Amino acid sequence: MHALYDALAPWAWLALRATAGLVLLPHALQKLFGFFPESKVPANLAELAASLENWGYRPGRFWALVVAATELIAGPLLALGLFTRLAALPIFVFLALSAAAHGRRDGYFWTIHGAEYPLVWAVIALFFLISGGGAFSLDRAFGFDF
Repeated sequence: MHALYDALAPWAWLALRATAGLVLLPHALQKLFGFFPESKVPANLAELAASLENWGYRPGRFWALVVAATELIAGPLLALGLFTRLAALPIFVFLALSAAAHGRRDGYFWTIHGAEYPLVWAVIALFFLISGGGAFSLDRAFGFDF
């Protein structure tokens, strides 16, 4: 089975990297362009800014734009494996801070908006920050796996 696992490992790496990056994109589209208005708060930049202000991140509007830009730019870069480590860094920081804020305010479980969900995604971003994009990444294809 070892040969099978070795053959599938780059595909698993690709699947995790693409998923980790692409799940951020709808959040950016929601905040910046009003997509998915039926979803839970924060459903737009103003609501995110107010939440961030309440959590002590001031000015909230600035940090809301940073979060949305991270989701819009770094998410797809991570998915593609392009500048993977550079893309993973702000994603990791954003999600680690989110996990800490939600943990303090809401506890652990994701079902009550706790730290669990952003913590898992922060660790996934940390994996790519440390390990890079893998065999099926644009970094590897272009030869700049730094």
